[in-house]
Amino acid sequence: MPAKFLRTSDLARAVGIHPNTVRRYADWGLIPPVGRSPSGYRLFTQRHLDCLRLARMIYAAPYPGRGFRALGNEIIQYAVVDDWQAALEKAHEHLALVKAELKHAEAAADLLEHWAKT
Repeated sequence: MPAKFLRTSDLARAVGIHPNTVRRYADWGLIPPVGRSPSGYRLFTQRHLDCLRLARMIYAAPYPGRGFRALGNEIIQYAVVDDWQAALEKAHEHLALVKAELKHAEAAADLLEHWAKT
């Protein structure tokens, strides 16, 4: 059975971004390389959509610092090359960093609440 191809506009609509952003993500290597039809149209697949959703989730998060962004990039790159086990391992590492950052933020909020009450 032949693969079902998606248009740039299909991917853009599915994740709520402009079609040019989809093209930019492809150019930047944040989704797998995209084949072309004989007439030059990009031939996206479900895998491209999955990687695009992953990239949008990571880049939509307002995490501080380069470490978070760098780890997010590693997750995306493993997904792009179809190494889902390595992507999952990096996602767990990313989650541990997020949890640690959350603890720091909660401690700061607790301290501010204490100060605000006095």
